[in-house]
Amino acid sequence: SREIQYPNSTSITLLNALSMMRQEQALLFCNISKFALMDINEKFAHPLIFISSNREVYETQNITPLILKNFDRLGLLECNFLDEYIFMNKKVFQTQDKIITVFGTSRSEQKIKSGNVTFTRDGQLLYSMLDDDSKKCDEETLSFIIKRFENRKCKIVIDKKSKGDV
Repeated sequence: SREIQYPNSTSITLLNALSMMRQEQALLFCNISKFALMDINEKFAHPLIFISSNREVYETQNITPLILKNFDRLGLLECNFLDEYIFMNKKVFQTQDKIITVFGTSRSEQKIKSGNVTFTRDGQLLYSMLDDDSKKCDEETLSFIIKRFENRKCKIVIDKKSKGDV
């Protein structure tokens, strides 16, 4: 509907991917999106999915390597099951009422290993179109993500978001 209201606001490749998706796949994309946190500086969503080392946990959410690869083929995700995507030094995320700062430490060579999945440009666009409930990271999921960072020797600081924060 966004494309109809605002011509050329959505990429042709995203429209193509959406035309090939079934309702079940759309719901699976929402499952993946619940593991995403917004980068407060870049206004990007990062799916923090550590599937190479926690496969069983994700399977309870219907997130499997095959499903991730299918979204990779649709051009919505990039998956790397051998290595993790890495941020350097510090990353600041926001979710609901929290600001989460993740620091790479000297023990981790300032690296922040951030999982095996990232959104493509089209994946970012689709994520931005989801309603807030479809992409809401609940407390249990957030705790799981934080634990993954702690296991990677990162320091975590969690602050309440103030009214002035965007």
